[in-house]
Amino acid sequence: MTRKEPRRPLEEESFELLCARQCPEEEICGYFGVEAEDLDKWCSRTYGRNLEECIAMFAADGKCSLRGFQLKLAESNASMATWLGKQYLKQTDRPAAGLSAAGIRAANEQLMQLADLINHPQPGRTLAEVEGGVE
Repeated sequence: MTRKEPRRPLEEESFELLCARQCPEEEICGYFGVEAEDLDKWCSRTYGRNLEECIAMFAADGKCSLRGFQLKLAESNASMATWLGKQYLKQTDRPAAGLSAAGIRAANEQLMQLADLINHPQPGRTLAEVEGGVE
């Protein structure tokens, strides 16, 4: 069986970028036009790790970057802030058992104030100022 040349040169920068973009192994192989076995050997020579380890390592960089974009977007998008709160802070749409109606109203008011601050940012204005009604 004759070995065919890669469609594109195997370059570290391109490989790392594809991994960071969360591309699966088959897409990375397709991009370069190589078999997984050949890409695995290249990873071993280049990084001293197998293909699976390399993909996981560089995919982590992409996840960190994506998380940063999401957090930045949450500064101006209440929906993103809510979604992130649910994902990472274990916040829910359901009030905790035993919370009084007054407590629920107070929590909802705080959420509305926070949403207002997110949707209408004012440089230098803090959540404490919003909660206290300080202008």
